[in-house]
Amino acid sequence: MLEKFNNLDIKKKLMLGFAVVVLVIFVLSTIVFINFSSYLNANVWNDHTRKVLSNLDNIIASMVNMETGERGFAITGDESFLEPYTTGKADFDTYFNEVKELTIDNPTQQENLKKN
Repeated sequence: MLEKFNNLDIKKKLMLGFAVVVLVIFVLSTIVFINFSSYLNANVWNDHTRKVLSNLDNIIASMVNMETGERGFAITGDESFLEPYTTGKADFDTYFNEVKELTIDNPTQQENLKKN
């Protein structure tokens, strides 16, 4: 095999070397493209997860506001203390619906939302 290569003239050796370099560049470019595509896909899922978790945090904060308003009203009987409850309830509904929408492609999470 090496003897055949040594018998080639310089022009054919250069062409063969150039072809090998082009092939290596093509293979490396393909690997970079595949890895970059995977990175972008992972980044999209990271952003999606961050949105879901942020909305879940907001749901908890809304529930705390609702509890605060209820407690204030129960202790004082003053309806002005129900304002945090009203605001918290509206926020809760908004964030809950966003989580439902964001997890529409995940039946397990949809089932968890129905349970809780």
